[in-house]
Amino acid sequence: MSDPLSNIEKKINQRIQELKDKMRNTNQRIETDRLWIGVEALRWALAQILELRG
Repeated sequence: MSDPLSNIEKKINQRIQELKDKMRNTNQRIETDRLWIGVEALRWALAQILELRG
């Protein structure tokens, strides 16, 4: 059985990559800013998971 935190970490990393891909494909500043906020929120969540692991 795999570690639940590892599964969440993997999903977060996948979502971060999806958002970054969307950022590369848009020319709209507002959309890029919105996506960046999502990336930053996911990075924060990922940091919390890594901290729980110690």
